[in-house]
Amino acid sequence: MASADIELEELGNKTSQNADKPIYESQEARESTVSLWVWVSSAILGSVSVLLLLLPRLLLFTSESSTDAPRTSLTPLEIFLSTHFGVFIGSTVLTLILNVFPTLHWKSTSLLTLVFRRFLRTLRYRRRRR
Repeated sequence: MASADIELEELGNKTSQNADKPIYESQEARESTVSLWVWVSSAILGSVSVLLLLLPRLLLFTSESSTDAPRTSLTPLEIFLSTHFGVFIGSTVLTLILNVFPTLHWKSTSLLTLVFRRFLRTLRYRRRRR
């Protein structure tokens, strides 16, 4: 091993060749990439949520080993955690979808903001009628 064969580059003074080039060609390309990731992750998380909510006994099948005696039912804690993790993951999926949906149609505000504003307008209208 000859140490003279290794050449180190000075990184501190080097100008970046790609500094002026944007990562995305346009804002629409960035939005489509984010949208794709959100839909794919929502599909994966949604399927996990549905499995936890509708088929909790699948946990018995996945956790069973050949050395243990087979169990026939879930413990109350396992049922509780399966249900609550399913609801939590489902709400995460819903939040992801509601936050990416406005980038497809309304460029300025999110759908959650629009729903919240509509809710506040409804409350104000009901107070005025009284």
